[in-house]
Amino acid sequence: MGCRNFNAGALLVVAIASVAAARAANVAEFRIEPDRALLEIHLPDHAVLEIQGIRTNSSGAVRHYRSTPLVPGERYVYDVRAVWRENGQTRNVVREVRVQAGKHVVVDFHPDGLFPDERAVLELTNARRVQAGLPPLTADPRLVRAARQHSANMARHNTISHTLDGATFVDRLRLAGYAHTAAGENCAQGQPTPAAAVESWMHSPGHRANILNPRYTDIGIGIQVGPGGDRFYTQLFARPAGLGAGAGAAGATVIVSP
Repeated sequence: MGCRNFNAGALLVVAIASVAAARAANVAEFRIEPDRALLEIHLPDHAVLEIQGIRTNSSGAVRHYRSTPLVPGERYVYDVRAVWRENGQTRNVVREVRVQAGKHVVVDFHPDGLFPDERAVLELTNARRVQAGLPPLTADPRLVRAARQHSANMARHNTISHTLDGATFVDRLRLAGYAHTAAGENCAQGQPTPAAAVESWMHSPGHRANILNPRYTDIGIGIQVGPGGDRFYTQLFARPAGLGAGAGAAGATVIVSP
């Protein structure tokens, strides 16, 4: 799957409109060690992170840590602290996180699940949908975490792609625990602002089709800055399985736009 570099930034879009097509994809397993817990921590920009009173030497919006070996079946409580600046004030937040061996635990320090620029993308996206007579999308925390994780991974690799480390966006939905009947993904690189990213997507037929797809009800958004200063954007769209397939559900469609 290729991509092109534009003056306004690179764009990537893909959508799979049926569970059957998703199951046909090559699903990569995420390995969790049976005697350790895996912590996935979502943080504001430049946050300082402490786990069990120990300051970590890490950065980024999404950070992963494995626990020391744990006794299977036993329950443990970790103190996870994040400190960051927000609106000129220092935020110091502690979460008591319950962990077990062999479990994947997600800790999100943002109160509503969206960072300010991510919320701006949501508002701009919903404004375009409302203009087209469509209902607005709702941010789903599981999709937000998956989108943010993918943007962070694109930033680490300094590349724009729907498939990194052998995982597709369908894999990311599965790992997030989100069962769906329709889903799609938009990616972008290099746009300096949320408005520029949404404008670029709206001028690309494939990306626009995802934003204005009447079947989607939920969205996740992630933004991360790469080592060269480029911003990496991800929009993850979906319709939960409980709502059925929705209008125009016949067949499986894949939309790919460079």
